[in-house]
Amino acid sequence: MVNRNDVARLAGVSTAVVSYVMNGGPRVVSEEARAKVVAAVRELGYRPNGLARALKLQRTAVLGIVVPDSSNPYFAELARAIEEAAHAQGMTLLLGNSAEDPARELAYLSTFLNGRVDGILVVSSSRSPDIIDLLEESGLPSVFVDRSPVGNQHSAIEVDNRAGGREAMAHLLEHGHRNITVMVGPSAESDERMEGALEAVAGRDDVTVRQTSYVRIARSAAYAAAREILATDDRPSAVFTIADELAVGVLRAAADAGLRVPEDLALVSFDGIPEAAFTAPGLSTIGQPFARIAQEAVDLLMAMVDSDVPPRRVVLPVALIRRGSCGCPDNLCIT
Repeated sequence: MVNRNDVARLAGVSTAVVSYVMNGGPRVVSEEARAKVVAAVRELGYRPNGLARALKLQRTAVLGIVVPDSSNPYFAELARAIEEAAHAQGMTLLLGNSAEDPARELAYLSTFLNGRVDGILVVSSSRSPDIIDLLEESGLPSVFVDRSPVGNQHSAIEVDNRAGGREAMAHLLEHGHRNITVMVGPSAESDERMEGALEAVAGRDDVTVRQTSYVRIARSAAYAAAREILATDDRPSAVFTIADELAVGVLRAAADAGLRVPEDLALVSFDGIPEAAFTAPGLSTIGQPFARIAQEAVDLLMAMVDSDVPPRRVVLPVALIRRGSCGCPDNLCIT
């Protein structure tokens, strides 16, 4: 079995340098030495997870999480749920906001690694090779949440985006809509939701589906786009947004255009943030199970911290929450 000594011998460095590279510190390693260690790890097929844990003098009882946009209600709710799950296991959670910037995301991850957290949860805005390489080289337990990298070599917790998109579109069809616009974002998850929506209308010649894309999920962008769409002669009778954040912008645009929701424009979104229940009318949305996502993510990460477990990918179901924006009864239940 390949061990740290083998890596050090092939790289021509000390075992201490191998340790520093694998753990992201505590001492700084030159780029040349780091490159040699990384090359040796890849050539030997060395799996550093067990080593990284063994080299820890003690547990810190601290986890790190990086989210793309802490101002987005979806990521705020997800981070809150994860903090609750971590706290229940006696762990403190440190949060970094990458602001959808890959360089900033990488900087936060490096800081967490150097700060000796026990594990990292990543809601990655980029899933860039640099970020994946950094996590692999550190050997620190990590779990991707919501936005998972390509392949099955990384642990990840995600939801069934395709099924959610399919259910949202099918529900609009049930309400009799045949001219529908789908508002999508820049992520692979958004693409999956769009693909599911198109599956629901496959073979339907009587249905027109148009797509509007955004480089960033923001209600202001959705508002501007919806104002243009709703001003056309062939405006849609319904809109499916792949995020509740976009739906809020559409609701305001409809109101400013003098359109009633759902009588003149039906609306279904995706995420299930708490605020969706308090819009007027309430948003019909594909609800994500925040508490379960958080519990699964923290449980998996802690299992990786405590022992060697193989990478695992968990896909959780979603469910349509019917409210007034699609034409269903709009009853607000406050618990």
